[in-house]
Amino acid sequence: MFNMNDNQIIHSLKALGFTQLEAQIYKFLVSESPATGYRIAKAIRKPAANTYKALETLEQKGAVLIDKSKKRQYRSVNYTDMLNRLERKFLHSKQQAVESLAELKTADWDDNVYQIQSKEQVYDQFRTMLKRAKRIAIIDTFPEILDDFHAVIRTEIDRGLTVLIKAYQPVEIAGAKIVPESRAKRYSSKWDVQWMNLVIDASEYLIVLLSEAGDVYQAVYTRSPMLSYLYHHGIHTELVLDEVIVSLQDRKQLADIERIVAEFEEISGGELLDVAALTTIFR
Repeated sequence: MFNMNDNQIIHSLKALGFTQLEAQIYKFLVSESPATGYRIAKAIRKPAANTYKALETLEQKGAVLIDKSKKRQYRSVNYTDMLNRLERKFLHSKQQAVESLAELKTADWDDNVYQIQSKEQVYDQFRTMLKRAKRIAIIDTFPEILDDFHAVIRTEIDRGLTVLIKAYQPVEIAGAKIVPESRAKRYSSKWDVQWMNLVIDASEYLIVLLSEAGDVYQAVYTRSPMLSYLYHHGIHTELVLDEVIVSLQDRKQLADIERIVAEFEEISGGELLDVAALTTIFR
């Protein structure tokens, strides 16, 4: 664990709820226990009063032990034990929150289009949408990002979800309908970004443009019935066209092309639009 540089260690501890000072103290004690408060303050170059106060908080968090004899020395709790305790506490708090929130009346959904700013939230939204999908999911995502979601895609296919994937390079995901992008070489040679799109059940979609480094250029999410339905059928039609173009390039017969179109018609999701629900929203 402690082969990481100092900044990484401090950042990791702060993500777990430590303050900057608490993280510095705990990091010091992991390799320098036991130590007096004075020695700790001097080593990390912080005021003694602030250091002693932070040590008291760390004791309350179960991160340090105090020898309350005349020497009054401090020792870090084994970090594995400490992290396991934090995990148990988090899971307990999570369960309490789930049970409490389940008692609330859920707000009616809206048809607004929302911006998402972080890659982590984008990825979480992608996963939760796949898990929430009931009938069909269409994925149009560049290879590097698609690799991150193989496991969750397979899980959702196993429970019966129909998954169509627009592929920009050869890929195999058992149970998914893979459609090669007919102009994949053009994209790979000219695009220096990451493309990440998902629409489920013709009822909600996520469209994302990331930099090569993973920064979010733009990410939008909506459950607008009209926009989602239009996007679903737009990308579905594009997949049919890609399959037909590739078939023509391979000199397939007319009967093969007719079969391809028929197969797509069976999984078009055309019946997913609830016209009554759509019009009710705008009344």
